[in-house]
Amino acid sequence: MLTANYAPLSPPSEQSGRAQGSTDGLGRGGTGTSKHASAGSIVIGVPEVMNNGTLRIKGLIIRLIGVEPAPSGEREQMARYIGDRTVKCWLVSSSVRHRCDVDGKDLSRVVLYNGGGRATSEATPDLLADEKRARSARIGIWRE
Repeated sequence: MLTANYAPLSPPSEQSGRAQGSTDGLGRGGTGTSKHASAGSIVIGVPEVMNNGTLRIKGLIIRLIGVEPAPSGEREQMARYIGDRTVKCWLVSSSVRHRCDVDGKDLSRVVLYNGGGRATSEATPDLLADEKRARSARIGIWRE
């Protein structure tokens, strides 16, 4: 079962106090059909879990920053962890990777902390530490 004990996150636009006002989950009004979020946009919704590093929200493919997902067997745990809760994601890198949170918990950290994937080359120090912790505890993909 996935667990997380992290301080709440806030997207950059919330940290700076700018208003959201989005009606389509892409930071713009209307019903856009784009499959890619634009820089600075926030995507909010209940996701479909594709794998431990990829979500689909409102038709958009969202890849978690710093996470190379584990084989599909771990996907069900991620789907149970998120359940029917709303996820908020914002673009943080030019490689279309996102930071996402559910109830203030960083999903990249949750995945790596629980051994649900490997850290990528763009992983931040906190993500690398979470992967190291999972390896040391021999959990998730590090069981054997």
